[in-house]
Amino acid sequence: MFRINTDCNDNNIWDDAETVDTGNGIWDPAEAYYDINGNGIKDASEPFQDRNCNSIWDNAEELTFDANNDGYWDEGDEYIDVGNGLIDPAETFTDRDLDGQPDSDELYTMGNIPNQLLIDWSDIKNPYVLTTIIVGGSLTDRWSNPFNNILAEMVFQDEQVTLVNNIDSLVTLYTNQVIAYIEGDNSNQDYLIAKTEWEDPLSASKDYDYLLFKQDDHLYKLTRDSYFFPYGYYWSETQRESGFWFKTEFVDEVLFYTPNGLLRDGERVDVEYFDTTSVAMYKIEKSYAVDIDNVTVPAKKVRGSIESDGSVVCSADENWNAATLQDCPGVDTTFTDCFRITRDITMTMIGTGVENGERNITCLVKDYGIIKDEVHVSWSEFPGGGEKWVGYFRWEFVKYTENGIGGSVMGT
Repeated sequence: MFRINTDCNDNNIWDDAETVDTGNGIWDPAEAYYDINGNGIKDASEPFQDRNCNSIWDNAEELTFDANNDGYWDEGDEYIDVGNGLIDPAETFTDRDLDGQPDSDELYTMGNIPNQLLIDWSDIKNPYVLTTIIVGGSLTDRWSNPFNNILAEMVFQDEQVTLVNNIDSLVTLYTNQVIAYIEGDNSNQDYLIAKTEWEDPLSASKDYDYLLFKQDDHLYKLTRDSYFFPYGYYWSETQRESGFWFKTEFVDEVLFYTPNGLLRDGERVDVEYFDTTSVAMYKIEKSYAVDIDNVTVPAKKVRGSIESDGSVVCSADENWNAATLQDCPGVDTTFTDCFRITRDITMTMIGTGVENGERNITCLVKDYGIIKDEVHVSWSEFPGGGEKWVGYFRWEFVKYTENGIGGSVMGT
């Protein structure tokens, strides 16, 4: 907690409300300030001690008679006593001793942040701004009141003792924590959970992820909106992990537009809106397109043949050293009954004008599902340069199993 001065005519006594702006009956020196540039002049950007609560810096009151010409009031000198330019209300105080009377050391209120400079008036003619406060430091206010240990280091030690019965058993209960919430979801519709699992070819370790979907008017994916930090231009996986941030709440994002539960060749949807966040304002542009296409992936079911001597000859590479047909690499297979779905999102940070693009191309084949998925990214191009899309992620169908369901590999 910090003290906020309420002695708004700076006379060290409590005063009732004014009806006109009056002086305080004493000569007021210039308000102390922090001379940042050391030019000896109070500049507009330099902080000061606002003793009379008018939010402007005040110079010393004018001396009309200065016997020793020192520029400071001494007994017998004469001056012009002026107010602070405001009609002040009754001064508030903090009644520390609970006697109902405002004492000179009670003319303050308490606040959460400091709003005054700390000034040492030990030399009344040369007040000193404390720019650095050390533990155990002290100062003297304008009225010669000392304040010691203005910054104190305290160590607290609290010991608690309780008696408990002997523990018969210890049970640990694990519960799921709420990590986020769904905004504006009134459908009460269940989500379908899809688990994806893959193996890192370098470390041979497995990783997995869970995705939540629901089918309503369209196919929705539960997700959190993400945005890039200034200044943008994050390319690698590590850069993108630290260069983008996510909103707290989950939202249902349309993954596939499916009127009457169907995908339609030639479907086109465009969406544009602005989103104001705590980081920046972003312009969001989304486009969605469905087209019939052919797609080729390394997923041929018959990968080779077994010779009469038991050796294996792979279709993709006859010199491939394979003990079984399953050891043979995949062979390109072209599927014709395919929908290619292209989803683009362009995000522009308002102010900087930096633009980020993400393009997701998904290929669906009848009776097989998704057999190929690619993600490409782009950033604002130089003037005169063309749009540049860089491959970031790829998922391909590569291998059949007994029941016709395939596995996949990923690459970037």
